[in-house]
Amino acid sequence: MTEDVFGAWSADRAGGRDAVIHAPPRDLVAELNQRARDHRLQGAPRPAGEVALSDGNHASVGDVVITRRNDRRLQT
Repeated sequence: MTEDVFGAWSADRAGGRDAVIHAPPRDLVAELNQRARDHRLQGAPRPAGEVALSDGNHASVGDVVITRRNDRRLQT
């Protein structure tokens, strides 16, 4: 199932379309997020300024982040 979901997302992104993956269990979300990031960074040098996320993944400039709950007091 994850292969089909990731393949459809990847095809949409390659076609210039916005796409969002929804998945219920957090471990599946983390796995799909890591695959998407690995796909984006394929063949590129490891980005500087990575930050660790609560699910064990990392994020850096260029990653798309969608939050479930926003705390508007936080600044970027």
